[in-house]
Amino acid sequence: MKKRQFVLIFLMAVVFLASIVPSLAARLYAESQNTAFCVALEANSTLRHFEKEAYSEVLKAYKESGVTVAAITEENLAFDEAMISLAENNGLFVALLLDGTCEKPAAFYDSLETLLNQHDIQYIGVQNRDAKKQIPVSIKSFLKQSDMTLLVMEKMSQLSNEQFIGYDEAVSAADGRIMRCYETWKEPAKTISAGNQPVDYADVLYHQMLNSAKDRNTRFILVNQIISGTDNPFSQATQTQTAVKAFTQAMAASGYDTKAVPDYSDYLPSHKVTSAGAASIGVLMVLFMIHIVFKKSSAILDYIFLALSVCAFAVTLFLPEQLIRLYPTAYAVLAGCFSLTACAYLAEKLKEKIAAPFWFTIVMLLATLGTLVLSGSVLLALLSGADYYLNNLIFRGVKLTLLAPIAYAAVMLWLFYSRKTVKEQLLTLPRTAKETIANIRIYHIILVALVGAAGALYLMRSGNSGISLWENQFRNFLSELSGARPRTKEFLIGWPCLALWMYYLKKDSGLCKWVFGVGASLLFASVTNTFCHVFTDGCISLLRTVNGLLFSLPVIAAVSAGNVFVRKLIKQFKQ
Repeated sequence: MKKRQFVLIFLMAVVFLASIVPSLAARLYAESQNTAFCVALEANSTLRHFEKEAYSEVLKAYKESGVTVAAITEENLAFDEAMISLAENNGLFVALLLDGTCEKPAAFYDSLETLLNQHDIQYIGVQNRDAKKQIPVSIKSFLKQSDMTLLVMEKMSQLSNEQFIGYDEAVSAADGRIMRCYETWKEPAKTISAGNQPVDYADVLYHQMLNSAKDRNTRFILVNQIISGTDNPFSQATQTQTAVKAFTQAMAASGYDTKAVPDYSDYLPSHKVTSAGAASIGVLMVLFMIHIVFKKSSAILDYIFLALSVCAFAVTLFLPEQLIRLYPTAYAVLAGCFSLTACAYLAEKLKEKIAAPFWFTIVMLLATLGTLVLSGSVLLALLSGADYYLNNLIFRGVKLTLLAPIAYAAVMLWLFYSRKTVKEQLLTLPRTAKETIANIRIYHIILVALVGAAGALYLMRSGNSGISLWENQFRNFLSELSGARPRTKEFLIGWPCLALWMYYLKKDSGLCKWVFGVGASLLFASVTNTFCHVFTDGCISLLRTVNGLLFSLPVIAAVSAGNVFVRKLIKQFKQ
């Protein structure tokens, strides 16, 4: 490596430490300090299942299970004040949820202000699901006059929050007293494909709440009482309370606090400086990718990209915020491709120096993990700040970040492993294709089919739809076991493909190392996508990535043993 290239690497390190680390540290610190969470009962629909004489008994039972808030929704342009008093008398805080599906007369806000003055309302939010009209008023004055917490209601798509006219002003007026709110399903079993299998409703609800709180960082859980077949209301309440009790105990054991007050007012990292650093690093990433893929070093090219890196940093500082919001998507696409390229380069450098295949594979697994964590840390910094944390700003381009590394790997690895220059490959492409087809063996077809099937499964399962009961239970088991569930596509497909890629790299088997290299690109795409989850705590994303490797180790051992067995069979068949 040339001296000037060491200078470029040193520059990347300096920029990382100066512009990325501060925002990353601010994010991780803010997340560690904001431990507030609470469980609220959707009081209107729940109490409607019981006789009025049983209201206090029902509320007390829910309070004993861990519910701390009674959420009372607006009905017919009014709130049930008797229900508010009942909740307060039973030791519950009160949250008022305004109906945002219609316009309100001035008298409504006058009566709401009177209600807020007469009662100690702790939380206020606006439900605006599928509204054709939005309420034409801000609730900022109510928030400024009190210490209420603003609830930002999560859309059912979970991609953003329900927003009303005056939303931004309300968020500002709340001055950091904000909680994202997740509402549970009344029929939790509908979220999975159970078929004819019996469903433990309380267990499904428990994991819904736990996954929402930990994975998506929604700390205000609005609980609807379970509706389960023909069970009577008291039986349904018992199931719901069982789930709530298990959930609150699990959250308390993880360090969350129902008495804490959320505060994001100081969580204001500099997006421009962080984006400038990411742009500068990104330019240098492209330079190293060019060097690695085309296997050429040019002083002129290095100096050009050094100048571009400095310009990218400087120009970003003067760009409008709307353009800067495109940076995370651009960097995420680049990060997955760069990590893959760095892995291929390092493997080529080390395959002769580390003779033992076992230790070579171990070193490459750890090196790949380190590369993914470092590149992912830049994404965590880019997506820091209260707006991202609360999911008001949304990461765009999820499908692009999932597909780009795979398409890039198919082309890059073909060029990287070829003994010809790019120009020679283009000139001899028809002959090369003909020779490749002539040399294809049955096991090559099997390998391509297996990797292709894995890729198809990966793309189909990039969302959370159509989850079967057994898969849901398996996911819950992993969550309970690890604290941060590793992504299935990583430990079942990505890491094992990486291990087989390293194996066939040692054997210098052209097509096989290309096939498994492309298969391993699923890992780089998936991990990069993990760091793009703006609503997930950064430490959870980091832990999930590490767990992906740890959980893959037995799979890698099994796949490697199977690979050796198949190779022996093929060898015997040839003889």
